[in-house]
Amino acid sequence: MSYPHHLSESEWNQFIEEKRFKIIERITPEILGNLNVEGSLYLQTTRENAKIPYDRHQWSHSQKGSIPRHQPAYKRMIIQGIITHSIRCTSVSNPEFKKDVLHLGNATYYHYFLAGNGVYREPEEDEIKKPRITGES
Repeated sequence: MSYPHHLSESEWNQFIEEKRFKIIERITPEILGNLNVEGSLYLQTTRENAKIPYDRHQWSHSQKGSIPRHQPAYKRMIIQGIITHSIRCTSVSNPEFKKDVLHLGNATYYHYFLAGNGVYREPEEDEIKKPRITGES
């Protein structure tokens, strides 16, 4: 079943209990390409240090000239008895492409979805978000 909206606290709790999230090593363009068929994806990875782990898409943008600031929203929730935040993101270049990110324990949960009549597309070369340089690289 597709959920074309940001997940509520009760939906997060239900879906984690039901083990609805597919465990993967990392987010890839091939996995995200399934959005046009599925409508929404439920994924889980091992927790990384980044608040919004790298997936090639741009989820925030500083104000430059007439282009307004664009940033994720943090929603406080109690998930599995733990206080945490759902990070609600909208793509800078494709406003119908959205995701929720939730860090819980050693796992990061993702809910990618298309709102309205949205269509998923890979970012153009000049839209690709470059990964941050970390001490682990």
